Amino acid sequence: MKNKIGAVYSVLSAMLFGLTPLLAKIIYGYGYTSFLVAFLRFAIGTVVLFIVVKFHNKQKILLPKKQLLLILAVSFFYATMILLMYSAYDYIDSGLTTTLHFTYPVFVIIMAAVIMHKGLNKRHIICTVLAIAGIVFLNNSTSAVNYYGVAIAVLSGLSYAFYIVLTEKFKLDSLPVFVLSFWISLFSAFIVGAIMPFTHILPIDLNPKAIGLIILLTLTTNLFAIVLFQKGLSICGGVQASLLSTFEPLTSVVVGLTVFNENLTLNVFIGITLILSSTVILVIYKKE
Repeated sequence: MKNKIGAVYSVLSAMLFGLTPLLAKIIYGYGYTSFLVAFLRFAIGTVVLFIVVKFHNKQKILLPKKQLLLILAVSFFYATMILLMYSAYDYIDSGLTTTLHFTYPVFVIIMAAVIMHKGLNKRHIICTVLAIAGIVFLNNSTSAVNYYGVAIAVLSGLSYAFYIVLTEKFKLDSLPVFVLSFWISLFSAFIVGAIMPFTHILPIDLNPKAIGLIILLTLTTNLFAIVLFQKGLSICGGVQASLLSTFEPLTSVVVGLTVFNENLTLNVFIGITLILSSTVILVIYKKE
């Protein structure tokens, strides 16, 4: 019974993350850009996480200077990942974007072998081949998939892989989840804010409805989804929780088909299946 509850937590977390494209695309309809949405999400998230840490968790929020510099380094890759993924929604279907982003476990394996000198085995190679084959099918899709959108979606996965590997290498994953999330949100807001003046797309009108949706997006991803995932992780373990996270791209695909009337051709379906298969194989046989 306990494992089933943990599985429910993990699935709900993945489904909440999978709703990100839906909220982002609705916000874009108000004239907001990926840069603005990312900046406001990080800025609002910083305030929300500060309140959670100070008044609910009552944890120490200040960290040593050395740790803060390391968090700043990983925040660059996290902010880049969000910008790339949000930008990809403008060029390719939301479900396809999330699935391509889910190539990150393969990148993590390759980078762990290079950066952390962890060996590659046959399973790692098979997963890499499946993911690459999936991308090839997507690029050969008859539905005229935008190559630029595919590229930045894959790069979002690469950026996330850098974030994951460096977070482990710097031992930042030992910090309390909300404290680490607070500093990443704060630094990411500064990083995106520093880039925005060079994009020539600075906002003029802050639409109340759009701001409300961004707050909902922030709470959905930065608070509820993270808490549910951590609960699921603590109950059913890393392997099952990670495997159940594949509901995220599946949710995005379903949302794209039902809400945005996105097309699902045979090549796209095969590509998505191959990429998800590589993730499932990678996680299901992973030793704790």
